[in-house]
Amino acid sequence: GDAEGRGRALGQAQARAAAPHALAAAAPGPAGAEGEKGLAALAPLLVTLPVPLGIFEVADWPAFDRPGSRPVAIMLSASRLRGAARGAKTRPAVFRALAHAGAQCAKGGCTLCMPGSEGAGCVPSQGLFRGVLRARFCVEPPGDSQLRSHLYVAVAFGCVPVFFDQSHEAYAPPASEVGWWPWRRPPEAADDPSAGALDYRRFSVILNGSDARRAAWVQNLVSMAQDGSWRRLQDNLAHAAALLRTTRKPCDPGDREDGVCDAFSAFEDVIRRAREPVEAIARAHGD
Repeated sequence: GDAEGRGRALGQAQARAAAPHALAAAAPGPAGAEGEKGLAALAPLLVTLPVPLGIFEVADWPAFDRPGSRPVAIMLSASRLRGAARGAKTRPAVFRALAHAGAQCAKGGCTLCMPGSEGAGCVPSQGLFRGVLRARFCVEPPGDSQLRSHLYVAVAFGCVPVFFDQSHEAYAPPASEVGWWPWRRPPEAADDPSAGALDYRRFSVILNGSDARRAAWVQNLVSMAQDGSWRRLQDNLAHAAALLRTTRKPCDPGDREDGVCDAFSAFEDVIRRAREPVEAIARAHGD
């Protein structure tokens, strides 16, 4: 179907990318020394793409989010040692911190209830989607790579993701750079939309990898879940969720002025914008 084809195309683009999931967009250049000089001044286009999953629509969580409908303060749905052999050392520390704070932990993750909700249906969920619908924060430690597919489920169902940046040895960028996450905009370019479509600080909590070994981050998240500040992050999830999924059909031009409604259309828009200066140089030299 359309969704399968769009997802396959996005997946093929990922397969051609160089680590860490960076895509270099090539375009034909004009002939002549001046044209070659102009093209040489253009920096490579590096894009991190989201994983194509079978989530085509974003859940309308405000419609069923009622007071008390998310009795889980923090949910971790992950195995303890996934990715450890490849450089992901964060997960054991995350498990220990949550268990120390009183979370119910098992082989497949941890559930930390909202204070006072322990007897109000706050139990470890038996299903992935039910779990994220009941949780306020979803902890997303790195595994085989910097990010994991559970992130896209959490975002689509209104669970605010919690990241540990600079925490995967195999993908660690220089200390002066942020991790390569899908469409991530660097903090220093917060006011420059062309630098990246998503400012992750608007819809998620970003911790440093070293924070995982300290217990304070757990209590800070519980406090945010209690005082309502997590809601402000959740309010911004809808925009992020749209760019982290692949829809079944091409975008309706009337949906947004820029014609971008999902990851595939966002990727097409990036390529189109990257080609514009290259084509301008070609036109200037009559090619």
